[in-house]
Amino acid sequence: MVIDLNKCIGCQTCTTACKSLWTDEPGQEYMLWNNVETKPGPGYPRYWEDDGGGFDDQGNLNRDGLMPTKQDHGEEVPLNHDEVYFKGVEVRLQQETPMEKGKGSNWDEDTSSGDYPNNYHFYLPRMCNHCTKPSCLEACPVRAIYKREEDGVVLIDQDKCQGIRECNKACPYDKIYFNYVTGKSQKCIFCFPRLEEGVAPACARQCPGRLRFVGFLEDEDGPINELVYQWKVALPLHPEYGTDPNVFYVPPMLPPNFDENGEFSDEPRVPIEYLRSLFGETVDEAREGIIAKIGENVSVRRLQNVSAENGVLGAYKHGDRIAVLVVLSGKDANLAKDIAMHIAASKPECVSEEQLSNELLEREKAIFIEQAKESGKPDNIIEKMIVGRMKKFVNEVTLYGQAFIKDPETSVGELVKSKNAEVVSFVRFEVGEGMEKKEDNFVEEVMAHTQN
Repeated sequence: MVIDLNKCIGCQTCTTACKSLWTDEPGQEYMLWNNVETKPGPGYPRYWEDDGGGFDDQGNLNRDGLMPTKQDHGEEVPLNHDEVYFKGVEVRLQQETPMEKGKGSNWDEDTSSGDYPNNYHFYLPRMCNHCTKPSCLEACPVRAIYKREEDGVVLIDQDKCQGIRECNKACPYDKIYFNYVTGKSQKCIFCFPRLEEGVAPACARQCPGRLRFVGFLEDEDGPINELVYQWKVALPLHPEYGTDPNVFYVPPMLPPNFDENGEFSDEPRVPIEYLRSLFGETVDEAREGIIAKIGENVSVRRLQNVSAENGVLGAYKHGDRIAVLVVLSGKDANLAKDIAMHIAASKPECVSEEQLSNELLEREKAIFIEQAKESGKPDNIIEKMIVGRMKKFVNEVTLYGQAFIKDPETSVGELVKSKNAEVVSFVRFEVGEGMEKKEDNFVEEVMAHTQN
């Protein structure tokens, strides 16, 4: 699996999908086989990166790993279930006794680092890595842990497990849980019953951002091989543990820092040293690969504040390439969104003719005059031609003059006036603005979206 950290919004949908599907048995209340951590932060279980485990530089099993406490793994919070279930709906579900600060599994997990305005954080989904060289397997004295030959998924045989918990100490990612009810160790099974039916794991299938890619490393035509081996932009988490993880991450590419003048600098927002501590020394190469693959450096080229104190804000986003914000007087949110969509497709220069610069108008007029003179027509005809062409030009470049894409018989200006509204301002962003790029027909693309 490859997880693109540039797409993760920390919504925990993957965690919920896993939790709902696999951890509903007694003793599994605190188990999160998948979770999303905020980095930098203590993570889940808290400070798991300090617990040891894995292999040393010589490939020997590190048997000095720590067994996570039940509290740090996430001991269930005692709730008044009995009172609620047996005394009726008027009793509210709550903690039987208030929990002290710091007693939860990851009460301080959502943190960030750096000083304003250059503070930063990103989200890191975590699960069992189903390692090529699993330290849990090697540590188990009763051989209850094994790898499936068909896909490499690491599983724990619940019939063989005796709850010795050497696997818990050996896993450097702390992704094996001990069930205090059954006396067995349990973990992520990579949804192998779904795999056998040709269905992706729940965490990947339910992800709204589609940031997880599932496949085999050996498949040269698949996304995993491309991202890991061919493009070299996906890296394992903590490769120094020596387990050869099979879950890989595309490192985060956040906007750069602000310099002392408030301008964007060349310094990355997430310190490269911190990324190296997570993904190893090859993170520099991966970042260069990402920049090379997308064709441009990841940087902020435009920044604009938009306020709609006395109106309504309309927004439209066309894929990952175009975004528009519109401030419209009144309260018609649907109209504001329609106008934003129109701007995405038609790319007006400004709202109305009054906002066009005299320099632009004079330049276009001079071009039209020169073209008209070449036609050899009389001056009086040329004058009328210039008036008509300038009117057409103004309509083409102003929002109010353009024909509304959803009703070409009506101009945007006429539409807005009929709704007793007014476009106060708008801003349109497009990836790669000002750079040479192929021309696309965005009108057709946007209209195709409206018809679906």
